[in-house]
Amino acid sequence: MNTSGQIPSALRVVAYIHLVVGILCVIQSIVLFLYNTVSLQFGLLGIPIFFGLLSLRNGWRVCAMVLQWFGLIGLPIFFLLGLSGAVPTYFQFFGLRGALVPGWFVSAGTIPLFFLALWQYRVLIRPDVRQLFLEVRPGVAD
Repeated sequence: MNTSGQIPSALRVVAYIHLVVGILCVIQSIVLFLYNTVSLQFGLLGIPIFFGLLSLRNGWRVCAMVLQWFGLIGLPIFFLLGLSGAVPTYFQFFGLRGALVPGWFVSAGTIPLFFLALWQYRVLIRPDVRQLFLEVRPGVAD
């Protein structure tokens, strides 16, 4: 693993965002399990992605980019569905259904999430970040 000073701050932020998402997905899965529902989510990969990004493992960088593509494709779809009002929308807290919310509320919420996913993807494809993952490090097999 490279020294911590060589990892750009933006990459650290991306790694920590994945960690937070992973922890929230673990909490949601536990809460839903307590209500007799099994829930496995792609967001759970955020925890190993965190460690993989900080140890500069290219496979985990690729995995993070794939998850970002899910967001970059899915969020505009949710934006349009929210505007159409065709689907009733419920606020959920850790997977448990709460209050009914208007569709435009969902659409408004997808906008910052889309730009966050776009920023994360741009960080992961930056030439300086990509180069960190492609450098051959002694003693580390990828």
